[in-house]
Order: sequence, then structure tokens, then C-alpha cells
Amino acid sequence: ILCTDQNLTDLRVAQLRLIFTLPPQLSAVPERLAYIEWFRPLRSPDSQTGLHIVSRSTRDGHPFAEVVPLKCIIRSIHLVPKLGSGIAKTLNPETVLEKASEFYINLYVDFHLFYLFRNVK
Repeated sequence: ILCTDQNLTDLRVAQLRLIFTLPPQLSAVPERLAYIEWFRPLRSPDSQTGLHIVSRSTRDGHPFAEVVPLKCIIRSIHLVPKLGSGIAKTLNPETVLEKASEFYINLYVDFHLFYLFRNVK
């Protein structure tokens, strides 16, 4: 999930965990909210693949999580685990997002995403 503060230079990657609204008695804000866990800001593209690499952002050893308006989420993306020379036996399709430490942002499965990232250094 890419979130932004209004422009493409502020793109950030986050994992969407929950979409919710607060009951009227707790908030005058009727909009939908999203609970997300952030990844670290984008680094320069990997020299071998040309793909950006992201890893989870943490605070005091815990995921850096935040509640944001759902409207700040602009699209989904495809993350590919950066596995190195071997694949741990604990990794499987259900756990890879939780267990892998770094991910490539796969630009090639989505032409629009490829276009957006062409100038992000």
C-alpha cells in the first residue's frame, strides 16, 4: 500500500492491517480509517535489479503502526521477498510478509506503478 502526504515524492509503503470507522459517540469524524504498519522510506534502487528495496519500520522493537484516513491510501503494490541465496523453511505464502526482512517493490507487474517510479531516486 502506498500512502502519501499529497505528492509523489512523499510515497511510503505500508501494510494495511484493518479498515474501520469509529462509532459516532467516539468521534465526529465519519470517515473510514486504516490501521497500517509502515515500511522504511524508499532507498535508491538496487544496482542489480533496478528495484527499490523496503524493510519494516520499527519503534522500540515493535512495528511502527499508525491510524490514517483510508483516503490517504492510493494503491496496492506487489512486494517480492528479498531472499538471498536460500529460502528459509519457515517461509510460505501465509507467513512471508511477516518473516522476510526485506522486499523488492515489483514495478513490472503494473505499468502505472512502473511509470510512477521511473523518476524516484
